[in-house]
This record gives sequence, structure tokens and C-alpha cells, in this order.
Amino acid sequence: MKRRVAGVAVALAVLILIGLTLDRERLADVLVRASPLALLVASVIYLPSWWLRGLRWKQIASDLGDEVGLRGAIAAATVGNMLNLILPAKAGDLLWANAAHVRWGVPYGRGLVGVLAGRVLDLVVLSLAGLFALSLAPGPAAVWGDSVLMAVAGSLAGLIGGWLVFLKLRLGDRLLVGPLTRLRGLHDALVDPAVQLTSSAVRLALHFGNTALIWLIEAMVAWITARALGVEIPMPVVLFGIMVANLSKIVPLTPASFGTYEAAGAAALALAGVDYNAAFAVMLAEHLLKNGVNAVLGGAALLVEDIPVARVDLEAVRAAWRETTAGEGT
Repeated sequence: MKRRVAGVAVALAVLILIGLTLDRERLADVLVRASPLALLVASVIYLPSWWLRGLRWKQIASDLGDEVGLRGAIAAATVGNMLNLILPAKAGDLLWANAAHVRWGVPYGRGLVGVLAGRVLDLVVLSLAGLFALSLAPGPAAVWGDSVLMAVAGSLAGLIGGWLVFLKLRLGDRLLVGPLTRLRGLHDALVDPAVQLTSSAVRLALHFGNTALIWLIEAMVAWITARALGVEIPMPVVLFGIMVANLSKIVPLTPASFGTYEAAGAAALALAGVDYNAAFAVMLAEHLLKNGVNAVLGGAALLVEDIPVARVDLEAVRAAWRETTAGEGT
């Protein structure tokens, strides 16, 4: 109870602070100029990204040895992400993995790795694309965009390379000795599927290509939304703003990251010379549009597909997880 009260207090404090940074009249002036037709076009363009997210999860599940139909995979992706808008701490991802276990018999360890693999792909591709866009963006950010791009790209390359070496050489087996051997089951449950996912360069390239298309669509939707509000923002700047806004969602301080998402994205756009209040309006409109589409698709998926997110047997989950982490499950 105390944690919930503290969480609500933090969320309210964050939203109040964000509100103090805004010129509400300027914000409202930009929002009322929105073109409904352009926003409708942006919503339609956004739809294929959910097909791509479902296809990516289906392909990842296949790489791990599990068969999931494309229609069911799309439904699970939309429902899982919709639940993340409602539930705290990305609990929708856990229910997504649970639904995969209940409907398709995917073991919890592999199911969770499959969902998290998509998140990692999003993080890597979006970060690289956003930083590359920063190096092309006009305005004040262009002064140090190249330096940031090289520094962060080098760091990401080092982290990814180190992780691949860790997987390929099975360094975890050598490190888990003595008291740490009790973690071997958990290590195997999470690392073994990761090794499978990175074993084929071709499949890995397909996953990265799919993810790049997803974020290209996300950027297009944000760009069209800006145009719908009468705000002219170059595509590279939009992509940089989308990157920063989505990275702010890693630690969700407010429900569905409302407020923090907009503030982070608007601050990034302001670095490139966009008016902060106009930028906040753009980020708010595109955030509402994307979450609205997600909610409609997720609700429809629950009606037409059997996505058993509500069928959570906690004792069965705990037993299956203990079995998996003990190295007895698959």
C-alpha cells in the first residue's frame, strides 16, 4: 500500500513539474489547429507497424522452437502492449509471456525471452537511428550531433559485441561457480534462448530489418502528426525526438508514460530549434494517436482471438518458473 501511495505521489509531482514548464495557451493554440483528416491518415499509416510487431514475435518464437500463428501473434502483441498502457512496471509483457504459455505451450523462460528480445531490438535500432538522425538534424543539436553519434554508436557496438562474445563463449558457465551455481538454472533459462536467437546472422538481420521498418513507420506517423498541427519539423529531427521520448519510457514514472514521454520528446525537439510548447503539442498528439490505435486493436484482438491474459494461475506460474530455472524445463 505504501509503495502504491508513493508511486501516485511521484507521478503527480512529475506531472505538476511538467505542467509548470508549459505555456498552456500556446499549447492549446497548436492543438486546436489539428487537421482531423491528416490525423486519420496518420492512424491508418500506423496500422502496418502492428502487423510487423506480430510478425517479428512469430519469427522470434519460431527461432526458439515454438510455433505461433501470425494472426495470434499480432493479437498477442497488440494486447500485451495495450496492457502496458494500463498496468504498472510493464506487467503487460509478463502477461504476454503467460498468454503464450497458456495458449501455445511456450515455456515461461522462452516466452519471456521472446518478448524481451523484441524490446532489445527496439532499443538498439531506435537508439542507432535516432543518433544517426541527430547527426543530420539542423539547429543547435547539429553542433555536437556527430560527436554524440560516434561516442554512443561505439559504446553500443562494444556492448553488443561483448554480449555476443559472452553468449558464444558461454562465459556464464565459467562464472557461475561456488555459491553462484544456484543461479545456473536461471542463467540457462534466459541465456540458452538468447544463444539460439543470435546463432543465425541471416535471421538476426531479418529481425533488425523488421524493427527498422517499425520505427520508420513510427517516425512517419509523428511527422504527419506534426504537419497536421501545422508544425514544420524535418524528418531527422522527428526521429531524434521519437528516440528520446521512447527511451524515457524505460522507467515509467506516470501511467502510460503520459507527460514524461511528451516532455522528453519536446526537449529533444527543442534542442533542434523547435518551439518547446509546439513540440510538446506534437508529442502529445502523436502519443494519444498511437495509444488510441493500440487500445482499439488490443480490444478488438481480445474479442476475436483467444489471448488468455486473464488466465493467470500464480501457483502454476511459480512452479513452471522454478522448474525452468532449476534446469528441468525447456
